[in-house]
Amino acid sequence: MTPTPYTVYYAIDSLCSYMLRYTLAIRGPSKDGREISFEGKVVDIHYERTQLSEFFLLNVNPKGQVPAITSPALEKPMADSLDITNHFATMFPNLKPAGYEVQIDEMLLKIHNLPYGVLSFGGHRAQPILKGTMQAMKDKLARDDISPAYRKALEAKLAPVANLDFDTVFGLEAGKQAERVLEEFLKHVDQRLPSSEGWLFDLPRPSAADAHLVALLARMHDVGRGALIKGNIRLYADRAKGSHEWQSVMGTYTTTMCEG
Repeated sequence: MTPTPYTVYYAIDSLCSYMLRYTLAIRGPSKDGREISFEGKVVDIHYERTQLSEFFLLNVNPKGQVPAITSPALEKPMADSLDITNHFATMFPNLKPAGYEVQIDEMLLKIHNLPYGVLSFGGHRAQPILKGTMQAMKDKLARDDISPAYRKALEAKLAPVANLDFDTVFGLEAGKQAERVLEEFLKHVDQRLPSSEGWLFDLPRPSAADAHLVALLARMHDVGRGALIKGNIRLYADRAKGSHEWQSVMGTYTTTMCEG
Protein backbone atom coordinates (compact mmCIF):
# COMPACT_ATOMS: atom_id res chain seq x y z
CA MET A 1 0.00 0.00 0.00
CA THR A 2 1.40 3.38 -1.00
CA PRO A 3 1.52 5.76 1.99
CA THR A 4 -0.72 8.81 1.85
CA PRO A 5 1.61 11.83 1.82
CA TYR A 6 1.16 14.83 4.08
CA THR A 7 3.23 18.00 4.01
CA VAL A 8 3.61 19.67 7.40
CA TYR A 9 4.53 23.35 7.37
CA TYR A 10 6.01 24.43 10.68
CA ALA A 11 8.35 26.94 12.31
CA ILE A 12 11.16 26.01 14.68
CA ASP A 13 10.01 28.56 17.26
CA SER A 14 6.24 28.18 16.92
CA LEU A 15 4.51 26.75 19.99
CA CYS A 16 1.61 25.37 17.98
CA SER A 17 4.07 23.76 15.57
CA TYR A 18 5.65 21.89 18.46
CA MET A 19 2.23 20.86 19.71
CA LEU A 20 1.45 19.29 16.34
CA ARG A 21 4.85 17.75 15.70
CA TYR A 22 4.94 16.09 19.12
CA THR A 23 1.39 14.84 18.51
CA LEU A 24 2.58 13.18 15.33
CA ALA A 25 5.62 11.75 17.09
CA ILE A 26 3.49 9.94 19.71
CA ARG A 27 0.59 9.00 17.41
CA GLY A 28 1.13 5.22 17.48
CA PRO A 29 -0.39 2.78 14.97
CA SER A 30 -3.33 3.69 12.76
CA LYS A 31 -6.71 2.11 13.42
CA ASP A 32 -7.00 0.50 9.99
CA GLY A 33 -3.38 -0.14 9.08
CA ARG A 34 -3.19 2.74 6.64
CA GLU A 35 0.25 4.18 6.05
CA ILE A 36 0.92 7.89 6.14
CA SER A 37 4.13 9.71 5.25
CA PHE A 38 5.08 13.18 6.44
CA GLU A 39 7.31 15.71 4.74
CA GLY A 40 8.24 18.61 6.97
CA LYS A 41 8.79 22.07 5.51
CA VAL A 42 10.28 24.72 7.74
CA VAL A 43 8.67 28.16 7.50
CA ASP A 44 10.98 30.99 8.60
CA ILE A 45 8.53 33.35 10.33
CA HIS A 46 11.06 35.95 11.53
CA TYR A 47 13.81 36.51 8.97
CA GLU A 48 12.71 35.35 5.52
CA ARG A 49 9.06 35.52 6.67
CA THR A 50 8.04 32.70 4.37
CA GLN A 51 4.54 32.79 5.85
CA LEU A 52 4.00 36.08 3.98
CA SER A 53 5.02 34.70 0.60
CA GLU A 54 2.53 34.58 -2.24
CA PHE A 55 2.73 30.80 -2.39
CA PHE A 56 2.02 30.35 1.31
CA LEU A 57 -0.84 32.85 1.57
CA LEU A 58 -2.56 31.67 -1.60
CA ASN A 59 -1.88 27.93 -1.45
CA VAL A 60 -1.29 26.92 2.18
CA ASN A 61 -2.84 29.24 4.77
CA PRO A 62 -4.37 32.64 3.97
CA LYS A 63 -3.90 33.62 7.63
CA GLY A 64 -0.15 33.32 7.18
CA GLN A 65 0.28 31.12 10.25
CA VAL A 66 1.84 27.79 11.11
CA PRO A 67 1.38 24.92 11.46
CA ALA A 68 -0.53 23.92 8.36
CA ILE A 69 -0.82 20.71 6.38
CA THR A 70 -1.51 19.81 2.78
CA SER A 71 -2.28 16.40 1.32
CA PRO A 72 -4.01 14.77 -1.65
CA ALA A 73 -6.28 13.25 1.01
CA LEU A 74 -7.60 16.71 1.96
CA GLU A 75 -10.06 18.82 0.00
CA LYS A 76 -8.07 21.89 0.96
CA PRO A 77 -5.11 22.72 3.19
CA MET A 78 -5.76 22.54 6.91
CA ALA A 79 -4.45 25.04 9.45
CA ASP A 80 -4.70 25.39 13.24
CA SER A 81 -2.88 22.86 15.41
CA LEU A 82 -6.03 21.81 17.25
CA ASP A 83 -8.02 21.15 14.08
CA ILE A 84 -5.12 19.20 12.60
CA THR A 85 -4.71 17.19 15.79
CA ASN A 86 -8.40 16.31 15.76
CA HIS A 87 -8.05 15.25 12.12
CA PHE A 88 -5.23 12.83 12.90
CA ALA A 89 -6.99 11.59 16.03
CA THR A 90 -9.64 10.05 13.76
CA MET A 91 -6.86 7.90 12.24
CA PHE A 92 -4.68 7.15 15.26
CA PRO A 93 -6.67 5.93 18.28
CA ASN A 94 -3.81 6.40 20.76
CA LEU A 95 -4.25 10.15 20.40
CA LYS A 96 -7.73 9.90 21.91
CA PRO A 97 -8.20 6.47 23.50
CA ALA A 98 -11.74 5.14 23.70
CA GLY A 99 -13.52 6.34 26.82
CA TYR A 100 -11.25 9.34 27.27
CA GLU A 101 -12.30 11.47 24.32
CA VAL A 102 -14.30 13.95 26.42
CA GLN A 103 -11.53 14.50 28.96
CA ILE A 104 -8.91 14.91 26.24
CA ASP A 105 -11.06 17.33 24.25
CA GLU A 106 -11.72 19.35 27.41
CA MET A 107 -8.00 19.59 28.15
CA LEU A 108 -7.13 20.55 24.58
CA LEU A 109 -9.72 23.32 24.60
CA LYS A 110 -8.44 24.66 27.90
CA ILE A 111 -4.89 24.72 26.54
CA HIS A 112 -5.91 26.54 23.39
CA ASN A 113 -7.99 29.07 25.30
CA LEU A 114 -4.95 30.17 27.28
CA PRO A 115 -3.41 33.57 26.41
CA TYR A 116 -0.15 31.92 25.43
CA GLY A 117 0.65 34.66 22.95
CA VAL A 118 0.98 37.11 25.83
CA LEU A 119 2.69 34.49 28.00
CA SER A 120 5.20 33.79 25.24
CA PHE A 121 5.83 37.26 23.87
CA GLY A 122 4.66 39.74 26.47
CA GLY A 123 6.43 43.02 27.09
CA HIS A 124 9.65 43.78 25.22
CA ARG A 125 9.60 40.47 23.31
CA ALA A 126 6.49 41.26 21.29
CA GLN A 127 7.19 44.57 19.64
CA PRO A 128 10.24 43.86 17.48
CA ILE A 129 8.75 40.58 16.27
CA LEU A 130 5.27 41.81 15.41
CA LYS A 131 6.30 45.24 14.22
CA GLY A 132 8.87 43.67 11.93
CA THR A 133 6.25 41.38 10.42
CA MET A 134 3.80 44.27 10.01
CA GLN A 135 6.43 46.38 8.26
CA ALA A 136 7.29 43.49 5.95
CA MET A 137 3.64 43.30 4.88
CA LYS A 138 3.48 47.06 4.31
CA ASP A 139 6.65 46.91 2.22
CA LYS A 140 5.18 44.19 0.03
CA LEU A 141 1.93 46.14 -0.37
CA ALA A 142 3.89 49.22 -1.45
CA ARG A 143 5.16 47.34 -4.50
CA ASP A 144 3.35 47.71 -7.81
CA ASP A 145 4.42 44.36 -9.24
CA ILE A 146 2.39 41.95 -7.06
CA SER A 147 -0.73 40.14 -8.25
CA PRO A 148 -4.21 41.33 -7.23
CA ALA A 149 -4.82 38.04 -5.40
CA TYR A 150 -1.59 38.40 -3.44
CA ARG A 151 -2.37 42.03 -2.59
CA LYS A 152 -5.79 41.04 -1.30
CA ALA A 153 -4.27 38.27 0.83
CA LEU A 154 -1.68 40.63 2.33
CA GLU A 155 -4.34 43.22 3.12
CA ALA A 156 -6.45 40.57 4.87
CA LYS A 157 -3.43 39.40 6.86
CA LEU A 158 -2.47 42.95 7.90
CA ALA A 159 -5.94 44.26 8.77
CA PRO A 160 -6.41 42.56 12.20
CA VAL A 161 -3.10 43.91 13.54
CA ALA A 162 -2.75 47.21 11.70
CA ASN A 163 -3.99 49.25 14.67
CA LEU A 164 -2.81 46.97 17.46
CA ASP A 165 -2.08 48.71 20.75
CA PHE A 166 1.06 46.87 21.82
CA ASP A 167 1.21 48.43 25.28
CA THR A 168 -2.31 47.25 26.10
CA VAL A 169 -2.21 43.81 24.51
CA PHE A 170 1.31 42.85 25.60
CA GLY A 171 1.89 45.19 28.53
CA LEU A 172 2.82 44.43 32.12
CA GLU A 173 -0.75 44.19 33.39
CA ALA A 174 -1.74 41.88 30.52
CA GLY A 175 1.21 39.66 31.41
CA LYS A 176 0.22 39.50 35.07
CA GLN A 177 -3.35 38.62 34.19
CA ALA A 178 -2.15 35.94 31.78
CA GLU A 179 0.01 34.42 34.52
CA ARG A 180 -2.99 34.27 36.85
CA VAL A 181 -4.95 32.42 34.18
CA LEU A 182 -2.04 30.04 33.67
CA GLU A 183 -1.78 29.33 37.39
CA GLU A 184 -5.48 28.42 37.55
CA PHE A 185 -5.05 26.15 34.55
CA LEU A 186 -2.06 24.41 36.14
CA LYS A 187 -4.17 23.65 39.22
CA HIS A 188 -6.67 21.99 36.88
CA VAL A 189 -3.83 19.98 35.30
CA ASP A 190 -2.45 18.87 38.65
CA GLN A 191 -5.76 17.25 39.53
CA ARG A 192 -5.60 15.15 36.37
CA LEU A 193 -2.06 13.85 36.72
CA PRO A 194 -1.20 10.57 38.42
CA SER A 195 0.78 10.85 41.62
CA SER A 196 3.61 8.78 40.13
CA GLU A 197 5.04 8.31 36.66
CA GLY A 198 2.40 8.39 33.97
CA TRP A 199 0.35 10.57 31.69
CA LEU A 200 -2.80 12.65 31.95
CA PHE A 201 -5.86 10.76 33.17
CA ASP A 202 -3.47 7.94 34.24
CA LEU A 203 -3.23 6.65 30.68
CA PRO A 204 -0.36 4.25 29.93
CA ARG A 205 0.95 6.33 27.03
CA PRO A 206 0.69 9.98 26.01
CA SER A 207 -2.45 11.24 24.30
CA ALA A 208 -3.00 14.33 22.17
CA ALA A 209 -3.68 16.28 25.38
CA ASP A 210 -0.23 15.36 26.71
CA ALA A 211 1.39 16.38 23.43
CA HIS A 212 -0.07 19.88 23.54
CA LEU A 213 0.44 20.27 27.28
CA VAL A 214 4.11 19.26 27.25
CA ALA A 215 4.81 21.71 24.43
CA LEU A 216 3.08 24.48 26.39
CA LEU A 217 5.07 23.71 29.55
CA ALA A 218 8.31 23.66 27.58
CA ARG A 219 7.50 27.07 26.10
CA MET A 220 6.72 28.55 29.51
CA HIS A 221 10.08 27.30 30.76
CA ASP A 222 11.91 28.66 27.72
CA VAL A 223 10.50 32.18 28.09
CA GLY A 224 11.35 32.46 31.77
CA ARG A 225 8.05 31.42 33.35
CA GLY A 226 9.32 28.09 34.62
CA ALA A 227 8.79 29.11 38.26
CA LEU A 228 5.05 28.73 37.68
CA ILE A 229 5.55 25.03 36.87
CA LYS A 230 5.90 23.24 40.18
CA GLY A 231 5.81 19.90 41.92
CA ASN A 232 4.20 17.01 40.11
CA ILE A 233 3.69 19.04 36.93
CA ARG A 234 7.40 19.85 36.72
CA LEU A 235 8.29 16.17 37.19
CA TYR A 236 5.75 15.22 34.51
CA ALA A 237 7.18 17.79 32.07
CA ASP A 238 10.75 16.69 32.72
CA ARG A 239 9.86 13.02 32.12
CA ALA A 240 8.14 13.88 28.86
CA LYS A 241 10.98 16.08 27.64
CA GLY A 242 13.39 13.23 28.29
CA SER A 243 11.46 10.90 25.99
CA HIS A 244 12.72 9.76 22.61
CA GLU A 245 9.64 11.21 20.90
CA TRP A 246 10.16 14.70 22.34
CA GLN A 247 13.86 14.63 21.54
CA SER A 248 13.13 13.54 17.97
CA VAL A 249 11.04 16.70 17.55
CA MET A 250 13.26 19.15 19.41
CA GLY A 251 16.77 18.18 18.39
CA THR A 252 19.04 20.93 19.69
CA TYR A 253 16.38 23.66 19.62
CA THR A 254 14.37 25.30 22.35
CA THR A 255 10.74 26.21 21.67
CA THR A 256 11.44 29.87 21.07
CA MET A 257 14.08 32.24 19.72
CA CYS A 258 13.13 34.81 22.34
CA GLU A 259 14.88 35.07 25.65
CA GLY A 260 12.90 35.17 28.89
